[in-house]
Amino acid sequence: MAINFNVTSDDLPALSRMSYLNELMAKIGHLAGHRNDKVIYDGKIWCYADLVYVAYEYYVLARNYGLPVHNFVKWLEQEQTILKQHHLTWPA
Repeated sequence: MAINFNVTSDDLPALSRMSYLNELMAKIGHLAGHRNDKVIYDGKIWCYADLVYVAYEYYVLARNYGLPVHNFVKWLEQEQTILKQHHLTWPA
């Protein structure tokens, strides 16, 4: 992950959250290709809608740091129904 500006201590909570979300997406990423499956990770049962929610949160944080988010944009545009169920606006 390459950040395009100087990082301060104020950025650490968001960057830590992004790191966690990135790890989480890697662990439950199986759901992207198997929407009806469930994944057990970190004491929770995750479904495809959870993956979309996590990706949205990552997208919102990542774009603030100049990270590439074009793949998230394409995917999240296709998942308007799930975003609306979570009361998330698109575009963010």
